Amino acid sequence: MSREGEPTKNWGLNGAGRIGLRVLAQNSVLNRGAEEGGISISTINEPYAPIETIVASLRRDLIHGAFPGDISTNTGEEDEIFINGLRVKITREKDP
Repeated sequence: MSREGEPTKNWGLNGAGRIGLRVLAQNSVLNRGAEEGGISISTINEPYAPIETIVASLRRDLIHGAFPGDISTNTGEEDEIFINGLRVKITREKDP
C-alpha cells in the first residue's frame, strides 16, 4: 500500500515469460504507475525473445485471454513497447 506523497516506483522485469508478462499486463490494466506511490514497469530485460513474440504473448495469453488495452511497438535503435500509451523499454542483456 502506498503512502500519500510517496513517488512512483519504476521497476524492471528480468524476462518476458508468463509471470513477467502477467505482472506487466495486470499493472498496465490497473494503471498503478499513474497513481502517486504506485509501481511503473519501465523496462523488460529479455535477451532471447523477439519483440513480436513478447507482444503476441502479451496480447493473447492462453489462460488469461486477450489483453484489454492498446499495445504498439517501436523497433529501431531501442526496442520499445507502448502499453496504453506508457513506454516500456526492452533491453537485451544476457548476464544482467
